Parts: sequence; C-alpha cells; structure tokens
Amino acid sequence: MNTAGAITAPAGSYTVTATLGACTSLASASAVVNAQPATPSIPTVGTITQPTCALAAGSLTLSGLPATGTWTLTRSGTSSNTTTGTGTTTSISGLAVGTYNYTVSNGTCISSVSANVVINAFVPITNTYTTSWDNGTPTGEQKIVFNGNYSSSGDVSGCSCQVKTGAAVVINSGHTLTITNEVTVLGGSLTFNDTASLVQTNNVTNSGNITYNRITNTKVSSTAYTYWSSPVTPQILYNLSPNTLSSMFYSFDGPSQNWKLESSAITMAVGVGYIVGGPKVATPVPLIQLLLMAFQIMA
Repeated sequence: MNTAGAITAPAGSYTVTATLGACTSLASASAVVNAQPATPSIPTVGTITQPTCALAAGSLTLSGLPATGTWTLTRSGTSSNTTTGTGTTTSISGLAVGTYNYTVSNGTCISSVSANVVINAFVPITNTYTTSWDNGTPTGEQKIVFNGNYSSSGDVSGCSCQVKTGAAVVINSGHTLTITNEVTVLGGSLTFNDTASLVQTNNVTNSGNITYNRITNTKVSSTAYTYWSSPVTPQILYNLSPNTLSSMFYSFDGPSQNWKLESSAITMAVGVGYIVGGPKVATPVPLIQLLLMAFQIMA
C-alpha cells in the first residue's frame, strides 16, 4: 500500500482522510486546487507592410495578445527575437526579408503558433529613357535608367538612377533630380545646370562622376574676385576658372584673418572660403561677364 502519492482533482477545495480497516483518520488541512490558467489566444497577424524603396525592412501589427499583465512575444523563423509588453496589440518593425511566426506567453502558458508572416524583397520596376520613358512618367518607386540623351523639362524622381555609356543627361536650371538611393554613372554624363539640384534621401554610395554648373549672380571683370566655397569633394581650384591668372587664387586663413595666395592646383577644402579672379581677356578694357563654374563630383 502506498503511503504517499499524487492525487489528481479538478479545481476546488479538498480535505483528505485515510481509512485503515474500521478506523478513519481526522480530515487533513484544506487543500485548494486552482483553476488551470488560461492559455493565451494565438496572436492574430494584422496589416503587413512590405519593404519599399524608402523602407528597407518590413513591419506588421499583431492583435489578440493578453489583455492583462505583461506578456512575452517570441518570434521564430528567418530570425528570432523575444520582446515583452502590455496591451492587446503591438507593432513590429525592422523585419528583414524572410518568413516569421509568433507565440505569446502570459508567464505561465504559451499560445499556439501564429500564421506565417512573409516579408518580400522590394524589386523596383525599371523605367528606361531612350527617346521616351518606357514605363510612363518616373516615380519614386522606380529604378530610372538613362539609355539615351536627355534634357529635363521638369523635376524627375526615382528610387535609383543609372546613366548608361553614351548617354548625356542634363538636369536644366530650376529642376531637381530626387533619388532615394544610389546614383550610378556608367560612362555617360550627368550634368546639373545652374540652380538645378540633386537630392538623395538615403546615405548611400554613388559611383561615377557628375558635373554641377554654377553661374555667378553678378557680372565679373578680369580684375574682380568672386567668393567661393567647395560644394563638392574633390574639387580642384583651377577648374573653377581655367583662364584666371595663377596670381588670383586665394583662400581665407583663419588664424591670420587674411587672404592667402593659393596654388590653383590644390583641392578645395570643405568649409574654407576662396576668392578667384575673373578670367584674363585679350581686350584693352577688362571684360565684364557672368562666369560659368563647373564643379566635378567624383565617386
């Protein structure tokens, strides 16, 4: 006969007596069997946001989480992670491409596994310009490719930009090329005329060279100076005005608070001010003109 053992009973309050022959013991102290804790519901997968050109990772919402107490959410699949929180809903971001599922624990019980969450890779539609765009007006979600000469008639947007060999692309004055990610110049040319701009949303690595043309806003004679600072790197000082005399290139020296004669062969430093004389002309009277300066951006 066993003198000890486990007794299974539904939730309730119990006492125990022992009987041996005609004798029965006094009742034991009261024992309480608690109700089984509730198993959390399966997390419900809500809205899944897929990666876009601007967003490299996906996100989603989950609902049906325990309404009381602190829960623990466990992610399995392409990568794993555990987070804690409160409330019946939560948002999850930063999901790389892959497949995931979730369970939730209330500290005692764990739910069954949720439905799978699939995060797909973003693949932009390519829109190529040869003599016209083959996918309509470019949008910020498209990879735009210049495969022929192009002169802008307005602003242009794209997810990424590629200029192919032989293509001469000009963004005209007052227009903006807005690109979320990289700009790649494969052997063609990409030129931004005076007051045109390139705007890139993400900090990415570009490749190839582009040219920024800038015109002085007042006329300059061969004996006058124009103030400059390098908007790009590297920029050779001489390339600002190849026809300027070598004795008319100066940089501002902070410690002495004065202008210092510079070699026109130097690379302009970021944050340093320069003055460059007007181009030398072969006329008896100094020619007064607007100056076109070309800044080369080399990636």
